Amino acid sequence: MSAELDQLRALATVIGTAEATLDAAYAALRGSASALLASGASSLAEVSEASGLCEGELLDLLTLAADNSAFEHLFHEGPPGPGGPATEH
Repeated sequence: MSAELDQLRALATVIGTAEATLDAAYAALRGSASALLASGASSLAEVSEASGLCEGELLDLLTLAADNSAFEHLFHEGPPGPGGPATEH
C-alpha cells in the first residue's frame, strides 16, 4: 500500500504547486488589469473582455488601489509641524 500512498503524496504535491502557480498568475492578471485601467489607456469594457474579469471586480481593484495610494501618501508625508507638511489653524 506504500506505492499508493506515495502516488497520493505526489499528486497532492502537484496540485499544491499548480494552485500556487495559478494564484500567482491570477495576481499578475489583476495587477496588470488594474494598472491598465488606472493609466486610462483602455476602457473598462475592453479590459474586462481581455482579462475575463467582470467589470465589478475591476472597479473593486481600482478602488482598492486608490485607497492604498491615499493611505501610503498619508504616511509618506511625515508628521505635521517642523519638517512635516504645513497644517492649517
